[in-house]
Amino acid sequence: MKENSFFRNMYIIGLVFSAYGLLMVLMMGPLYFFNYFFLVWGLVLIYTSTCHIQINEKLGEKMYTVLKAATYICLAIFLSVEAMIFAYSFSKPEKDASIIIVLGSGVNRNGSLSSDFKARLDAGREYYEENGGTIVVTGKKGRDEPIAEALAAKEYLVKMGVKQTDIRVDDQSKNTHENILNAYNLTRDIQNGKTVIVSTCFHLFRANFIAHKIGFDDVSLKPSVGNYLILPHYYAREFFALVKDFIVLNDLL
Repeated sequence: MKENSFFRNMYIIGLVFSAYGLLMVLMMGPLYFFNYFFLVWGLVLIYTSTCHIQINEKLGEKMYTVLKAATYICLAIFLSVEAMIFAYSFSKPEKDASIIIVLGSGVNRNGSLSSDFKARLDAGREYYEENGGTIVVTGKKGRDEPIAEALAAKEYLVKMGVKQTDIRVDDQSKNTHENILNAYNLTRDIQNGKTVIVSTCFHLFRANFIAHKIGFDDVSLKPSVGNYLILPHYYAREFFALVKDFIVLNDLL
């Protein structure tokens, strides 16, 4: 009875994952591999929950037990890392930072800012209005973007009342590591105080890790929230991005 309840719950989770995964593919496009993450896992859960008896018979009791144990271990690791990523979502920035780094995000094909990017810039502008400082905007022109993210960001901030002289632009970086590295190089002359990194909530744990690897000493974080609907997708993706950056940066730095 207990086992039947477990597989019934797995089936329901599989349906939810599949529906959400299909929505992500429709919203974010079919060309990027990770957009299928929830859809694939949803289908796996549905298949496993409905065919677990046949799978057990085919693999044998011993192999089936080993496979279950390995799955639980991987799930425990994934959830532990996700818990740390989620905890950083509630970070609060220190006051009076001299450097405000707003990490790049998407620009729509019509040149407007994505909801995620706009939320980051609004959070950075809010901090600037309360504390002053120099804002560094980051991000190069992507394949489907009509303008570099950093240039679109500067244009938006100026329209919102930020002084041009208080904005520095990195329009060459293509990922989080390069965003922060280029921001570090652009602000060497004013690195005599605190630095605040502004990004979407799911992104802050990795941004903090990279910033300390690069050489920022006194770093705090300011979260923003863009489109709530896609947050689960990005929280899941962040696990794999963090693993990649951990391996790459420990080799490079």
